[in-house]
Amino acid sequence: LEGAGTDGNVYICIYGNKGDIGKRKLHKSLTTTVPFQQNQVDVFLLEAVSVGDIEVLKIGHDADKPGEGWFVGKVVVKESEYAQTEAVFTAECWLDAQKDDGRLEREIPLEVVQPSRTKPKHLTEGSEEEKEETSQGIWDVWVTTGSEQDCGTTAKVQLVVYGEQGNTDPIVLYKTFSTGTTQKLEITVSDIGELYKIRLSHDGTGTEGAWFIEKIKMKDRHTRQEFLFTPQAWLSDQSEQGAMIELPAIRPDIPPLQERTYEVSVYTGDVPAGSTEAAVYLTIFGDHGDTGRRVLSHSINNTDRFQQGQVDVFHVSALDVGKPKYINIGHDNLGRGAGWFLDKVTIKETPEARSEYIFPCSRWLDSSMEDGKTVRTLRLLGEVNDDDTTREKDSETEGEWKCWVTTSNVPAAGTDSNVYIKVFGENGVSEDILLNNSDKNFQKGQIDEFDLHLGKELGEIYKLRVWHDGKTSWHLQQVKLLDMHTNEELKFDFDCRLASKGQDGPMVRELPAIRPGRDILPLVNYSVTVVSKPCEGNSGGGPPLSINLVGERGDSGV
Repeated sequence: LEGAGTDGNVYICIYGNKGDIGKRKLHKSLTTTVPFQQNQVDVFLLEAVSVGDIEVLKIGHDADKPGEGWFVGKVVVKESEYAQTEAVFTAECWLDAQKDDGRLEREIPLEVVQPSRTKPKHLTEGSEEEKEETSQGIWDVWVTTGSEQDCGTTAKVQLVVYGEQGNTDPIVLYKTFSTGTTQKLEITVSDIGELYKIRLSHDGTGTEGAWFIEKIKMKDRHTRQEFLFTPQAWLSDQSEQGAMIELPAIRPDIPPLQERTYEVSVYTGDVPAGSTEAAVYLTIFGDHGDTGRRVLSHSINNTDRFQQGQVDVFHVSALDVGKPKYINIGHDNLGRGAGWFLDKVTIKETPEARSEYIFPCSRWLDSSMEDGKTVRTLRLLGEVNDDDTTREKDSETEGEWKCWVTTSNVPAAGTDSNVYIKVFGENGVSEDILLNNSDKNFQKGQIDEFDLHLGKELGEIYKLRVWHDGKTSWHLQQVKLLDMHTNEELKFDFDCRLASKGQDGPMVRELPAIRPGRDILPLVNYSVTVVSKPCEGNSGGGPPLSINLVGERGDSGV
C-alpha cells in the first residue's frame, strides 16, 4: 500500500498463558538496514522468559504526525530460530493517527499455530536436522471449559477428526470437564491425511448437560504440528443445532471451510397413516465429509412435524461438505404410530439458493412395513434450478443436442468399453447411440463431448439410459444434455459404477429428467419372481437369463 511504511519507533508485547514479555522496542532488524518500510519483512530476536502458549500480542508505534502512519500486515512469532511451529497474528490494519480510528496501538489475537515455513540459514537441504518426522497419528489434545458458573458437563463427550484421506470414528473423551479446567488427553487418529476439521459433541446425559467449550488445542506428538480451535460456545441439546459443534482447521495458504446453513425440506407422503411422531434425524454426506447426525426437531414452517402430505423445512448449520452426494435419514421408532412414509428430501446449500438437490425415497420407514427398515440411505438424483432462465421462451427444439459425459475421478474409474445411451421422450425413443468419437474417451476425471441428433419428433425428454458392453467396469459421474436451439439443460447425476461382464452389479443405469416445479418420474425397485415349471429336461443351469419390462412409459432395458 502507498505510504504503508513508518520511521517511528515500533514496540511489541507478547502474551501467553504464563505471562508476558513486557513492552519491547523493535530496533535492530536482522534482514534490512531501515526497518518497517513499504512491502518489507523485518526479523527481530527478543530474549525473554517463556510465556508458555502464545495467545495474543500488542503492537504499536509513536509516530503521530501526518504521513507517519504504518500499515501492519501480519506478525509471525517463533520461540526460537529452530522452532518447528510458528504463531501467526494477522492484522491487515492501519496504525495511523489520521486514518480509521486513529489508534497507534492494537491488540491482535492469535490466528493459527502452523508448521514453521522458514529454516535457519545454517541448515542445508537434506541435513538430518531439517528432515521432518512422519506423523504416527498420535495427538495430544487440551480441552478448556469456560470459567463462569455451571459451564462444565458430566455428559459423554465425543470427538471426530476429519482429514483429507478420511475421518476417525467418534472418539469418547473419558474425562469430566469441570468449570474452569483444562483437561489433557491423548488420541490416535490413524492415517487420515491432513486435518481439516473436527466435530465435538456430547449426549446430554448426567446432571450437567449444557457445556461451554472455550478452546481446544491439538498437537501431533511426532511432527509437532498444532491446531488451535476457539469456539467460545455452548453445547446443549436444547439449542437448534443440538449438543454439537464443528470447527475448521486453520492451515497455511488453504482457506478454511466455511459454515453453511443448509435448508432441508422433508416431504411426508400423502398416504394413509404416513405421518410419524418419532424423532427424525438426518446426515448429509458430500465431497468434504459429512454433517454428523442432526435431529430434525425445529420445523420453521409447522408446529406438528412430519404429518401426512406435509412439507417440513429445517435449517442445519454445518461446515461446508461440498456437493451433497447422499443422505442418511431415519427415526428412533418411538411413540404412537412411529412408522413413516417419506416421499423425498430436497436440500439447498443456503436458504436463499435458487437450486436444490433432490433425494427421492417414496418408501416406508416402518419396522412393520416393506423391508422393516427405519433408516434409509438416499442417493442424489439430481439438481434443479428454480430460477432457470436459460431456456428461450416459446421456442421449440430442433432436436440437436450437445452431450457431455463426465467420468469420475476415483480409482479405476475409466473404461475402454463401448458406451451407449438411449433417450426417452414423450413422443418417442431414440435409437441406441454409440458414444465414440475418440479412442481416448471415458478416462479417469475426463469430460467427453458428443453431438446428438435426436430429431424434433422425440418430444420432451423424460428419461436417459446409459450402458456399456462390459469389457471393463466404468465409474460414471454425470451426463449433461444441452438443447442447442432452446438452451434447455438437463443434468443426470449417476455417480455409480457400471460393472464389467462377470462382476456383480448392473451394467445399465437410467435416471429421470428433473425440471423445476415438475413431478419426477420415480425410481422403482421391481421385485421379479420367476417360477420354473417342473418338466423333463428342466434341470436348471443353462445360459444367463435376461428380462425387459415394457410399460406405458417405455421399458426398463435388458
